[in-house]
Amino acid sequence: MCAICLFGCGVSALSGGPKSNDAVYGNGGFSVVKGDYLYFSNAYFDYNNLSEGENKYDFNSSKKVYGIFRVKLNENRLVNLDEDGVPKGAELMVPQIGAYAYSGLYICGDYLYYTTPFTGNDKGTYVKGLITFERVNLNRTGHKVIYKTEEYSSSCKYFINYFNGTTYITILNTSSNITLLSVKGENTQTKTIASGVSSIACPEQNNLSNSFSVDDNSRYIYYTKKDGNYYSMYKKSILNPSQREQLLVGPTTNELELINVKNNRVYFKEDSYVKSSTFEDNSDVKVYSNQQLAGDSETGLKSFYVLNDSNGANVDRGIVGVNYDGSTYSVSIYNGVSQPLFSNAKQIDILFESNNCIYYQIADDNALYCCDISNPSQTRTIAKEFLTKIDESTNVYDFDFDHGFYFNTVESANNTIKYLHMVNLNGLGYENEDGEAIGHYIGVLDASKMN
Repeated sequence: MCAICLFGCGVSALSGGPKSNDAVYGNGGFSVVKGDYLYFSNAYFDYNNLSEGENKYDFNSSKKVYGIFRVKLNENRLVNLDEDGVPKGAELMVPQIGAYAYSGLYICGDYLYYTTPFTGNDKGTYVKGLITFERVNLNRTGHKVIYKTEEYSSSCKYFINYFNGTTYITILNTSSNITLLSVKGENTQTKTIASGVSSIACPEQNNLSNSFSVDDNSRYIYYTKKDGNYYSMYKKSILNPSQREQLLVGPTTNELELINVKNNRVYFKEDSYVKSSTFEDNSDVKVYSNQQLAGDSETGLKSFYVLNDSNGANVDRGIVGVNYDGSTYSVSIYNGVSQPLFSNAKQIDILFESNNCIYYQIADDNALYCCDISNPSQTRTIAKEFLTKIDESTNVYDFDFDHGFYFNTVESANNTIKYLHMVNLNGLGYENEDGEAIGHYIGVLDASKMN
C-alpha cells in the first residue's frame, strides 16, 4: 500500500543524497546545504499576484516554473553546468513556491522544512497572505503540512530550531501572540506561550553538525513587551514552555527591540544604541558604540551587522557598523572601542560576515566586495554582479557557509521571472568571457519537466 501511494501519486524517492551525519550550512533563506547537496528555491515570486489554488503541492502540474530543488555540488562547491549554462543534475524536491517575502528553508535531521504561501479556500472564503509550514524527507517523500497561520501578516516573524531530535517552530503572529510548534516524527504539539509581544528572537542555528552543542540558556525564546509606558525583555524555555517567563532586561521607559541571539548573548536596540545582554540578567549589558543609530536622522550609525563567533567558543566579537558623518561612510568594528576598517564617499551596505571577512556593496554598484578584517587595506571583488533588489523597495539575497545567492531576471519562452544565481565566496567561482568573477544562474526554467 505504501508503494502504491508513493508511486501512484507521482512522487518517487530520489536516490543518493546527503548522509544523516553530514553537516548543515545556511539554514533559513532561499538555500541550505547538507553535505555536498544544495537545496534551493529556484525562482522568486510576489505571492500577492498568485491566483486561488495556484501554489498547491502537485507534481502533476504542467504549468509550474517554480519549486524547491536539490543539486549535488562539485569539488569546488559549485554547481556543474552543461554547454548551455544550465545546471546539471538538478532534482525537484517540492513543486511549490520556496522564494517569496517570508522564505525559509531549513534542514533539521533528515527533513527539509520550508514555508510557502497559502492561496486557497479557507472556511468558504478565498484567502491569500497566509503561510503554511511544511516539510519533506530529504529524499522528497513524506510531504506533510505542519501548520497554517490563521491571520494575514505583512511582517511575519518566525524561527526554526532543532534540539535533541525535535524541531521547534516559533511564530510571532499579528495578534502579538507567540505560537510554539514542537514537531517530533509525525507528532506536532501547538501552544500559545506568550501574549502582548512586540519583538522576538531565538538562538541562531544557521549551521548544524554532530558536534553542535549549545548552552542550556540559549534554548530559550526571547521577547519584549510594553506595559503602560515601560518596556521589558523576557525569556522562556523552548523545551519547557510551561515554565514562567523570566525578566531579562528592564523595566525601562526606553523602547526595546530584539535583534538576534548568538555568541552567548542577546542583542537588542535601546534608546538608539546597539546593546547586548547575557542570558541571566541585565547586570552585564554591553553598549557597542557611542554612535547612535541614525533612524530618521541623516547622520549616525546607518546600519550594522553582528559579527559571528569565529572559533566555536561563543565569543562576542562585537558589531561591524557603517557610520555617516555627513560626507563619508566609515566602516568600523565596534566592541566598546572603535576599530576603523575602510570608508567611501558612497553609501556602504554590509551584507554578511564569515571567516573574518566582511562582504559588502557600494551604492550605484552591483558588485560584491570583500574586506579581510585582519588586513583591511586589501579588498577584493567577489563578483562583478550581485543583485539584491527584487523591486524598488525590496532587497533580497542569501548567504551560507561559502556561497552568496541573488535573483536575476531570466527570460524564457513564456515567462520573465527572477531565477536564483550563485556566487562562490572563495575565489573559485564562475567567470565571464573576460575572466571576471560573476554569479551564475542555477535555477530551473520549467519545474513541470523535472522528475
